Amino acid sequence: MAIPGKSTPRSSAIESRVRRFRQKMRSAYGCRKDETQETLLDLLTDAYSRYLGARQLIADEGLMVPGRAGERKRHPAALTERDCRFAMVKLLEQLEAGRDKSRERSDAADQYLEDALVSDAPPRPKLVS
Repeated sequence: MAIPGKSTPRSSAIESRVRRFRQKMRSAYGCRKDETQETLLDLLTDAYSRYLGARQLIADEGLMVPGRAGERKRHPAALTERDCRFAMVKLLEQLEAGRDKSRERSDAADQYLEDALVSDAPPRPKLVS
């Protein structure tokens, strides 16, 4: 069990990925000039961090967990992962709408975003007998 305030290797890896993600999105959308864009970037970064945390939790504990009465149910983190994906899509749409159109978003930023959200192999569900 993690101790609040203590960094674990897993959380350090997630923090590192979130920092890189934030830097790429800031440069892709030019958020430094606009306070609204910066707020959207903060929300996007938070959603991405929760998304990664939920994926890791599912990978560690399995997609199905025992319920109160011993029945098998979907891990609550699966809902968090789904909700974060939807939130990220909406926030990216808002960032795109407010982006300075004279500044082209680079193909590298698009590829990074795709890699960050799509190309991660989904966590393999643990089978619990």
